[in-house]
Amino acid sequence: MKKVIELVLLWVRWIAGRMLAALTYGVRGQSMVEYGIVVALIAIVAFATIKFLGQGIQGVFQNIVNGLQGIGI
Repeated sequence: MKKVIELVLLWVRWIAGRMLAALTYGVRGQSMVEYGIVVALIAIVAFATIKFLGQGIQGVFQNIVNGLQGIGI
């Protein structure tokens, strides 16, 4: 899972660099629409990843709580 997150972050950095270059060099119209679509897709992937990881993290913390309750803390 860590590898997937690293790949998503690498992809996000690459897209952000391309968008910055497009804004710097005055790309307009169709290219900006394409970048907007990519940003929307990144947001969807980020939301899904956080949602997925949130459930896993909740399970880890629940195991910790159960373990602590089992030893009387």
